[in-house]
Amino acid sequence: MRCLIFELNTVERIEPTWPELKAYQNEEREYVARYPSVNDWALSQFRLPRFLQTIMGFYARNVDLTGRHKPRFQSLMRRWKDFLDDIAVFPRDERSYAHVLAVVERANSGQSLGPPAIQQIDVVQDDFRWDEIPSDDYYVLERRWRIPTQREYLSKLCAAMDQLSDTLNRGHQPIFQELCLQDLPAELLFCILDFLDHTSARHLGATSRLFRNLSISYINRHRTFYLEALDWTKIADSSLQECRAATIATLNASKERVLEQMRFILGEPGLIKSMESLFVRGDYIKDEIGDEDIFGSRANRRAFYLPLLKDLNAVLLKAANVKTLKINNWDLPEHYINTILSMPALQTLDVEYCPIFRTVQAQTMPRILSPTILNARIACESAEDRHAWRFLPCLPNLRVFSVTCRPESEGISILPPAQVRTTANPFKTIERFLASHLIASEVDDLISWIQHARMTYGRLKLTHFKLVADVMGLMEEQIVTLLDVLAGSPLQSFCLDGVHLASPELIIRIATTFPRLALLSIQYRQSHRQQYTTCAYWPASSSAYAESLSRFPQLKHFIWNQRYDALDYPYDTLERMEAGWSDDFDNRTATKFHGLGAATSFSPYEDTYELDELEMDDPEPESSYDDWISVVKLFAVRCRSLKTVTFLSDAEPVAEYTIKRQVGVGIGESVHVAMATETDALDITELDPESSWPTLHTPAPPDHVELE
Repeated sequence: MRCLIFELNTVERIEPTWPELKAYQNEEREYVARYPSVNDWALSQFRLPRFLQTIMGFYARNVDLTGRHKPRFQSLMRRWKDFLDDIAVFPRDERSYAHVLAVVERANSGQSLGPPAIQQIDVVQDDFRWDEIPSDDYYVLERRWRIPTQREYLSKLCAAMDQLSDTLNRGHQPIFQELCLQDLPAELLFCILDFLDHTSARHLGATSRLFRNLSISYINRHRTFYLEALDWTKIADSSLQECRAATIATLNASKERVLEQMRFILGEPGLIKSMESLFVRGDYIKDEIGDEDIFGSRANRRAFYLPLLKDLNAVLLKAANVKTLKINNWDLPEHYINTILSMPALQTLDVEYCPIFRTVQAQTMPRILSPTILNARIACESAEDRHAWRFLPCLPNLRVFSVTCRPESEGISILPPAQVRTTANPFKTIERFLASHLIASEVDDLISWIQHARMTYGRLKLTHFKLVADVMGLMEEQIVTLLDVLAGSPLQSFCLDGVHLASPELIIRIATTFPRLALLSIQYRQSHRQQYTTCAYWPASSSAYAESLSRFPQLKHFIWNQRYDALDYPYDTLERMEAGWSDDFDNRTATKFHGLGAATSFSPYEDTYELDELEMDDPEPESSYDDWISVVKLFAVRCRSLKTVTFLSDAEPVAEYTIKRQVGVGIGESVHVAMATETDALDITELDPESSWPTLHTPAPPDHVELE
């Protein structure tokens, strides 16, 4: 029963990695994490399979943590009846509708909920025409149930419903659980809560008083103090004086809300002890207070922060179990560095766009070292933010280190000043390093910094390295020097973004320098005029790059930005374009573009498009990419360890391919290449991150232990 999941889109049922409150929760979470700007319509690919899978779970003893309760089953059957009423005009098996009517009647009357003996209704609908369905029926189905109404999707949906109907008509009765979640011992419930994220713990805590009491400590594991951004649409657009007064009132109201949250936490010792991560965030302070000159001088701006900083300091001193601290866009006094470094459990420190100003207290304080901090990220957008580098000499055991700036702030120096680089060198211990939007002159400084660590401390421990250039890109001499400096490092992941050299010889040199490399990501810029990395035509042939990839004995993932022309005109359209769109112009033929989900009605004399039919030009979108699959196969044949190939543009995956190998008797090894699905696609954010590597939570192994 578990494998009966309905291929309404790309959803594929996988074994959950942690308990699910609802079906497909893990898959939906991964999808939202990959595409943060996804809208509600895109999530319909999970909604309908979840609905059908939940009904099936009552008959298959397999359902999510919400449970197999009789009231829930009755509610689901009523919803399914409503759904069948709305989809009645579409081709389906009439038996499913008759069965639901009977089950709903029995459920409402308190009778047995097993499928009754009903007359089987067989309807022959082979000659059914989709075009005869009124557009209003499409609209009702789309708006009420929030699902797409393309013909291909609805066909699969109807087939899935028929599958479920066949199962229901076998005469089985729904199986209700006798033991409920709240009946479990508290020890087991705490184990379940350990698997839940913050949102899931809040949802579970909202179901009953019992779960509220159990989940309260888990809900407060993650706390945010957020100074909200100004909503200029709510501020009266009148005189400058009135606008300034309204802005100040809005800012002070936001500050009071944060102060109230801090004081509530300080008054509850149990809550502050349960905190494991703290996010301090201000979206507008520097931009809207400073630029608009709302509070006048910089001193007045810091006076605005004074009560906030006082309470924040008290929270940090008492937060003995906080492991992750992120501070974004706040003014911080210098003596707070010692407060943060003294937090006993802190492992991850993220300081973004925070000016750190000198104070009298800091001048008399001794410097504190923090042996527990393993992960650090520093982001700059102005010269003031570079004072955050004062943390660096106090972090002797860093394993993950990232430094970046906002793209719109390119051109500023993001590396620490020379005096800091001479007294502190994190490359003695760090294993994962990322530098983003590094200006050309600082690339040489970075190379010298790494070289100094290598000469002073011996072999580097770097396993993951990524360098993103600014508008000037990476020159050939810089890349060659960087490879020489990193030689001997146990690198497993190597990423360069913005190179002006993308020859096969470069890849061969990388393979020679890093023989244990598992991931290689190179983003090429075709010319010096190209200031940002997008799709590009690489200078050599695919066979030449395949030959260079063969030099890697352990390479599993290759990421590049070779131009990927997915939206091509089909041959018949090109023919008509060359003929000048003759009088016998056919609307259907002229507007079938590869990659579009529906044909449109188009007039060569009018700039208007209008959906008039749902017709796929190519029922298998992968066939549009046959040439690229051939390239991936070529890479896979030459590089026997390769598992995925990804095409990027603007740091976003355009297409991902998975490679599977099969050894057969007498035929040797066969290679199969296919477009990656959501469940097995390469996780770009982990293997080629945009802002920071995934964090580590254990101390580094001893120097004599070989790194994995």
